[in-house]
Amino acid sequence: MNMEYFWWIVIVIVLIAVFLYLENTLLSTSNYQIHSNKIPQEFDGLNIVLLSDIHNTKNNVLKNNIIKYLKKQNPDCIMIAGDLFDSRRTNVQVALDFSKQLTAIAPVYFVTGNHEGRKPQHLKQLEDGLKELSVTILHDECFKLLKNDDHINLIGMDDPRVFGYDTSYEECRNFIFDKLVNLVDRDSFNLLLIHRPELFDVYVKAGCELILTGHAHGGQIRLPFIGGLFAPGQGVFPKLTSGLYQKEASQMIVSRGIGNSNFPFRVFNHPEIISIELKKDRT
Repeated sequence: MNMEYFWWIVIVIVLIAVFLYLENTLLSTSNYQIHSNKIPQEFDGLNIVLLSDIHNTKNNVLKNNIIKYLKKQNPDCIMIAGDLFDSRRTNVQVALDFSKQLTAIAPVYFVTGNHEGRKPQHLKQLEDGLKELSVTILHDECFKLLKNDDHINLIGMDDPRVFGYDTSYEECRNFIFDKLVNLVDRDSFNLLLIHRPELFDVYVKAGCELILTGHAHGGQIRLPFIGGLFAPGQGVFPKLTSGLYQKEASQMIVSRGIGNSNFPFRVFNHPEIISIELKKDRT
């Protein structure tokens, strides 16, 4: 091989490696304000941080940057929308060590993702450790967040995989709706923490004002004018992968997540941490 070609190949490989490292290490932050006349006065200005799909990432630079950002942000609470560990390379202690750092900053709320659903034996170990850290684990239940005499309705739902369901089936949609509708309080502001965004219409039908999700990994590879290329539960060219979506009286925020699972790299899709401010709408 011509040595000139050889060195060009080496340079290209090095540049690709650096590009992929940066794409999967540089932390992006997104900020949203959610307005509603159902938000109580005491919760006007409440700051929530959403994390999702951490997948036991081994990228310590990324995790350290998350902790630094959170300490600076000083949120009122941190919500984890599932897949704290990865079912293919499960390490519960890694997940707990990271969670411990989070609980030193703010109260933490957790719901399961599909990866926790695949490993019930490890989920039990994870939850035992999270409870020792005073993390609030929500299993298809309503938790009233209280401030003085006001409250909002925090609903945490397990991922359907915990019960053996696949979201592509109508039976799953009915299963989730029947559980969720009984947890919604029509007189309160209902915040739903759940892993999957593809059931948005179910959450809307049940009457949730704000839904926080992950699972889609931002479509893994994002292209200009196209968006994400693939998301679990949605397939090719998914519609719900990143950002804020609105339908009727419901708003859903989808996190692009932190770690990776099947496909080991993100492309034009940096790991994301989301900050949400609740604002009482007085109009």
